[in-house]
Amino acid sequence: CGFATPADILLSAELADLAHRIGSERCRVVTLVGDARAAAADAAARKSSSSQQQRQNYNSNNGEGGGGSAPPPQQQQQQPPQYEVGWVDADNIARYGHPPDSSRNRGGQGGEGESLVFVCGIPFMYDLLCGPRDDPALKPGSVLDQLGYSSGEIIKL
Repeated sequence: CGFATPADILLSAELADLAHRIGSERCRVVTLVGDARAAAADAAARKSSSSQQQRQNYNSNNGEGGGGSAPPPQQQQQQPPQYEVGWVDADNIARYGHPPDSSRNRGGQGGEGESLVFVCGIPFMYDLLCGPRDDPALKPGSVLDQLGYSSGEIIKL
């Protein structure tokens, strides 16, 4: 999944749950954030928040929690989304994606193997990765075509 900034990340917990239920050997969700400055600011804010939480936990465990007793169990907090800085591009698709169906590389049409690539986003991303959203064919010369994927392996959302 590609997002401009960390604040733009959507459905992180739901996608992680889906990937867990499907299994890591069949489904991997990688979140990429393109704005390096926004990602650095987010990382600094997380670090500051973590340090503040550690100080609160220390104070709670050292006399401020009611006579030395253990503090009440904290509610489980949702983890912030994990991401890497980068773009959805040929390098990251090759690095993280399941490889294309090898039968295409042996002269077949492909599309009946184990790989599926789901594409969504702005029109520019479709044009770059696979061709227009409303055209089911894989655009010759697009990133996914150059990586060896076939039209049958691409789902345009």
